[in-house]
Amino acid sequence: MDSTRHIARHRLFASGILALSLIAAGSSSFAAEQDEQLPLGPTVTRTDTGPTGYEVTFRYEAPAYVDSVQIYGEWFFSQPDRITTLGGGEHRIPALWQPGDVPNAPWKLLEMNQGDDGIWELKVPLPSGTFSYSFTHECPPIAVDSCQRHADPANPGMAAELPAYSSQSLSQVFVPENPNYPTYDNAYQAPRPADEMGTFVHETYDTHYSLAPKGAHPLSIYLPRGYDPDRAEPYPVMYLSHGFGGNDTDWFTQGAAPYILENAIDEGAAEPSVIVATNFNGLGVDSLVLSTSYGHDMVENVIPFVEDHFNVSTEAKDRAFAGLSLGGARAIELLTKYPGTFEYYGLWSAGKLSSTFTCAERENIAALRGTIHVGTGLQDHLFFISESSPARAESLRNIGVDVAEFNLPGIHSWDIWRAELNDFIRNVAFKKDL
Repeated sequence: MDSTRHIARHRLFASGILALSLIAAGSSSFAAEQDEQLPLGPTVTRTDTGPTGYEVTFRYEAPAYVDSVQIYGEWFFSQPDRITTLGGGEHRIPALWQPGDVPNAPWKLLEMNQGDDGIWELKVPLPSGTFSYSFTHECPPIAVDSCQRHADPANPGMAAELPAYSSQSLSQVFVPENPNYPTYDNAYQAPRPADEMGTFVHETYDTHYSLAPKGAHPLSIYLPRGYDPDRAEPYPVMYLSHGFGGNDTDWFTQGAAPYILENAIDEGAAEPSVIVATNFNGLGVDSLVLSTSYGHDMVENVIPFVEDHFNVSTEAKDRAFAGLSLGGARAIELLTKYPGTFEYYGLWSAGKLSSTFTCAERENIAALRGTIHVGTGLQDHLFFISESSPARAESLRNIGVDVAEFNLPGIHSWDIWRAELNDFIRNVAFKKDL
């Protein structure tokens, strides 16, 4: 499977995932009458006009004392070749989207308008994909990072009722592709009806490594549609890690992991699997650097907890681990220091400066029988990741292990990581007869 692909962009609870499906399905319906009063939350409308053939109307009810409302959205754009530095690029507003554009951070605020009914509203044309957004109150554009962000109360997502260490301040909306205005082929992340989804479970496990919360730590788990706790053949299990500043629910909200998995299963491209998303925050004072606390906790506590409470395989050939950014560095930590724990790895925009390995690390890596999936955005200039990631892939090939490389235009953002997860699920994880 050794391959390198630099591709172009082509055109908690058990009820939590259910609620998200219903919201997404409802908000993605066509608006039959443009002059009808729209509900609160996002409404996706097919316009058949440029630049993308779709627009999203956001309607938000703010407290009466608020004098202005802004929407924070991950939807500013640039041609890839114009992004030559970290934070560089064209940063065009959605109305100026062009074919070939990629999302271009830093994200900025757009002012909303208050109607006669007191509701704040804004229409935004968007290309296909999953977009995260939130609202701010009376926030100056230059202070976007210091203003409090409010998730959409009409579209709260599955993490709304969780404790602060697992909660989200962002909501999501999915936009389909209009064939008359080709944007990106993102159907793989499209929401599915509630009755075609599985179950989201939020758990805590005991661990002495956890300092916040003390002695216990959160896990977010997705059980696939039709999950059978008594099935004779246990399920494969995929462990995912968030990046810096995130938490265990990132992959199930911004990452759209349940939809990506279920769409792949429905198309016969993947088998039903359990997804476990970890939280590396608060695992000791050195948990933001490459320490051993995360790896020790994974092997000593997380994996045993999951295998004790869910019908998952206890064999390494049925375990995968993948992470984004600093979570990709966690994947490297597990790959190099805990041989025989996982047979499939995903190193995505991995936040580790070195692309080489010590003799001991090379020996541990060489024991891998499965596949390492390596990928990044080709314009990811954070810590020179767009350069270090391909170099790391080459170092791994030189060790003699199977490497699948998947790079695509873009920066250090969720559009890249959703695509990496999709490729990993469909083409790498659990595909070998080990």
